[in-house]
Amino acid sequence: MKHDTHLNPALAADIPATSVPQLRNESGQFAGIAPVPWLHPAPVTPFSTPDQVTEKIDHAVTAILSGAVTHDPEGDEPAPVVALAPSPGSGKTTRTQKILAQQPRDILGKDAFFLMPTSDLSGEACARARQMAISGNATPAFQMLGRSALNPTQPEERMCLKWKLAERVSRSGLRVRETLCEAVDTGDNEPARCPHFDTCAYLQQFRCLPEEPVDRYAAHAFAHLPDPTQRPEGLRVIDEKFWPSMLKTTVVPAAAFETERRFPEPANPDDGEISLQFQRVLEAAAAVLGALRSERSLLDLPYTSTDYRRFAREELSAAEDPPAITPDMPATAQEQRVEQMLASRSNAHRYARIWEALAQAHEQSRHRPDRVELRHSIYWDSDKASKVEVEEIVVHGIKDMISNPPTLVLDADASETILRVFFPDIDVHHATLEPNAEIIQVSSHRMSTTALLNSPSLRDRCRRMIEAEVERDQKDHAAGVLIGCTKKVARQFFLDAGLLNGDESSEEEVRIMLDTQLLGASWLWFGDRALGSNRYESYSTVIVLGRNEIPLDALEGQGRSLFGDRDGEEPLCFVEPDEHGRRLMPEFMVPYEIRSAEPVAVPVRLHPDPRIREIQRQHRECATRQLIERLRLGRASYRKRVILACNIPIPSLPVDRLVTFAEIAGDVPRLQQALEETATCHRTLILTGKQMPAHAGKTFKSEKAAQDWLGRTRKNPRTAMDVLNNGVRGFSIFAAHIRRQQPRAQLEVCIVLVSEGECPREVIEAAHGPLREYRPVDLTEERVFGKPRA
Repeated sequence: MKHDTHLNPALAADIPATSVPQLRNESGQFAGIAPVPWLHPAPVTPFSTPDQVTEKIDHAVTAILSGAVTHDPEGDEPAPVVALAPSPGSGKTTRTQKILAQQPRDILGKDAFFLMPTSDLSGEACARARQMAISGNATPAFQMLGRSALNPTQPEERMCLKWKLAERVSRSGLRVRETLCEAVDTGDNEPARCPHFDTCAYLQQFRCLPEEPVDRYAAHAFAHLPDPTQRPEGLRVIDEKFWPSMLKTTVVPAAAFETERRFPEPANPDDGEISLQFQRVLEAAAAVLGALRSERSLLDLPYTSTDYRRFAREELSAAEDPPAITPDMPATAQEQRVEQMLASRSNAHRYARIWEALAQAHEQSRHRPDRVELRHSIYWDSDKASKVEVEEIVVHGIKDMISNPPTLVLDADASETILRVFFPDIDVHHATLEPNAEIIQVSSHRMSTTALLNSPSLRDRCRRMIEAEVERDQKDHAAGVLIGCTKKVARQFFLDAGLLNGDESSEEEVRIMLDTQLLGASWLWFGDRALGSNRYESYSTVIVLGRNEIPLDALEGQGRSLFGDRDGEEPLCFVEPDEHGRRLMPEFMVPYEIRSAEPVAVPVRLHPDPRIREIQRQHRECATRQLIERLRLGRASYRKRVILACNIPIPSLPVDRLVTFAEIAGDVPRLQQALEETATCHRTLILTGKQMPAHAGKTFKSEKAAQDWLGRTRKNPRTAMDVLNNGVRGFSIFAAHIRRQQPRAQLEVCIVLVSEGECPREVIEAAHGPLREYRPVDLTEERVFGKPRA
């Protein structure tokens, strides 16, 4: 199968990452890296016009609608599936709704089901659909809320009063409606019902649905949950990235899988066959663990896929019969029986999943299964006094789609590689709008989440950059500035500002961070919150701090779930530990898409497996693009402004200007800091290692710090010369060679800040006493910072 690549990395041998130049600031500290020339054809995105994108949206929606009308759900032909991937902000969702609103109400004869990333977004889309009614011909629109969602009419309550119990029931494998809401087949004349059945807000939302077809709107979770309405679907529209919600993992302690006596003793002590049967399961478990621990091939074990599947059935058969749970039971009795069920059945189902995954791997002739891994995790003990290491078996997989109607996927980041896992015959249509924006990107720093969280000084530099951009926006457009980053980083900035104290609930923290401006800007984070929202489309500027980089274990875990041991797929490639035990992804040179400059590239860590690399791109590069496009750049009426404080190139985002972080953060040179410090006292700075800490102790904290700065400045005085040329507000700057009226006084260089009408020599003598010698020095000459000669 062909897989998406998108990043177009060159071979590592073309430009070794170790040869990339390193930058140093005037303190001699590491200040990032410099991009290098790209020796291959530069990437160029074939952009479409807004009219072309609209035409492509219309064509794709009309095609899937025609396919949905003619599709026979009882026939042998698979339901048509189309993915539409125009740029973020191209209006694909609204346009799709308009096309459907213009169709006759009975064109499908069944419901259209829209799935959005969150309940909030599904509510916005539903409200928009209701406003699109054309001459009373549009299909009615209704929003479906989950049991745990807040009740819109009573925000202090959930849609289901037993929502926590419902989640436990669902986790146990039972159907929630028949277990907690209404059990019709009970053998009695009247169905058994929950005491809240008639007044339940969750159930009431379905009772108001008319018999004729409607458009239903819900969150992505309904893609893998039983349809509570039990109504036929003529078309399913999945908006934005849905596949992360379809991934699942099963975790089992290795010791329990290998040694737990989970099989009941035979009723007849003489029935040795049953005991031997269960003993073989435990022996196989020990053999599998031994092979995983020693990294031996599982194909060398004396078991076939048929054996593994028989072990799975035997695990399930050994589980105790679940206790009966009916909707009319008292809640406490239901809770007790659910806990009994989870205790008796959960391990059996987990063990069975291990055997099923091993069977699938064996059928694919895998020496080591992709979907099953052995790992060591660290947990706190029960009293949280110490940590313990636990060996675990982890099984990765995906959830099944509950139904398979004709489907339209609306996702600007649509990946054919990933979508074919769920829809093998999907047809993907791409179209890209050119962003109407000035795009400035930092090329010197990767700006990791760890660095932003652990470095108060780095956050201070980011604050200066944000404040400067807010001031610029107020002068130019007064439209607003949006800051994008990870949720952890946003939370740290709000904690620094005292707007959070750490005691709030997660829901309250989200509300504060979304609704409160910090540093004059709005804040948003990567993920579902940045998908599909039009809240910030009128803003003029967006700043992205860092990137959305998920941990390597999580990244590879998602790769195992999506692609592991699949028919027709090669085994996955994983990152191996180096000689120090570290697992680091290799670096590849990746080029920027530059509007009008020579192409350059920077080293970027990329996963070696192209399928897992595609998942990495979805989380990192695509998440950045999605957040940027909250400003709807493709259809902006004026040129907006984008600042990327991370050096990873973003596909289809042509950069106008590459800068260092020092340039964009407005870092103040040390000489500037020292002069501003002296401006509040004697207004002089003698350029010696001994005198500089005495005159500007906050800037130069030691004699060595001053001497090191002088040494670097004498080699490269450009930054210091710029400070002298730019001046200090309220003063004129002069320099002189001086010799003080002291025994054995040396000739020194002194910089002095002078107010209008003052004499430079008099200011120096007021600070340091009479001078034996005084010779002015031209500020345009680099010898200002050289060692003075008699």
